[in-house]
Amino acid sequence: MEEVGTPRALARALDRSDLDRLYRQYGALVFRRARKILADEQLARDVCQDVFVQLLRTGGSWEVPSRIGWLFRTTTNCCLNLIRGVSASEVPVAVSPNYQQVAIATPGGIYVKSLTP
Repeated sequence: MEEVGTPRALARALDRSDLDRLYRQYGALVFRRARKILADEQLARDVCQDVFVQLLRTGGSWEVPSRIGWLFRTTTNCCLNLIRGVSASEVPVAVSPNYQQVAIATPGGIYVKSLTP
């Protein structure tokens, strides 16, 4: 049996057990990266879940030179997408379940910002 994570093993479709093993192996790394960027544990957990959902959606096409590089880049992009358009004085404190709106804390109070154009 091939080890999960090898290029040959990743060439086939990922199943639930593969995803579980990849999550156990890399989940903490993804979570730490998201928490460092977002400075919020719950938002970091949401991003972590999103990253692994994206991995699942790649099916068998997750052939990348660096698995950790892909995870870091995807995590960073998910975080940046989440806080896109938010200034340095604004802190995201909650995101709607469908990621259409984000609650923003500012020195002047809390408001809701739409993430869709």
